[in-house]
Amino acid sequence: MSSALLALLKDDNIHKYVRHGIANALGRLGDKGMATELLALLKDDNIHKYVRHGIANALGRLRDKGMATELLALLKDEKIDSEVRRSIAYALGDIRDKTMTPELLALLKDEKIDSQVRKGIAYALGDIRDKTMTPELLAMLKDEKIDSQVRKGIAYALGSLGEGESICAALYEAIKDGDIKIPVFDALYRVSRRSGIIIMKNGTLQEI
Repeated sequence: MSSALLALLKDDNIHKYVRHGIANALGRLGDKGMATELLALLKDDNIHKYVRHGIANALGRLRDKGMATELLALLKDEKIDSEVRRSIAYALGDIRDKTMTPELLALLKDEKIDSQVRKGIAYALGDIRDKTMTPELLAMLKDEKIDSQVRKGIAYALGSLGEGESICAALYEAIKDGDIKIPVFDALYRVSRRSGIIIMKNGTLQEI
């Protein structure tokens, strides 16, 4: 089944939307033996970006940590379309290799990178769930000079990583920033439930 789908994925005569669906099907099948072939297709800039988006998704679903280093290199490649790079970031989040987090954090801080790509990197950091990243992410959330789209991604990450009263208090304070209010509220809800904390009407925190 996987080999037949891979052959269809490579067929340029098939519509890009169909090929995108084929790539996602390969990811759902979970055949890690396809990872190397999929990676080669992801690198091919002659393939439509929408198809490559599906291929990146598939590699994320396979969760093959052996692909993480190569995916990180592609994420750094400025010649690759920003939408494809964002999908690669999400794939790294799905793979959940914590050894990637320092380099992902460095990329997140790089203002030369497209804001939507950086948002995807923030999501990846949240999905990898390396709690050592929490202080750095919290500092970036508070920095109003950082693009609001990036900070929305950081809010998502903190919602996945954060725990405890101090994180809840910091998120509660960040709600006052209208540009990121909704994702911060969602993050606060998730962290408070995980930490067994309720937020009172006056803004004080109380353990359940």
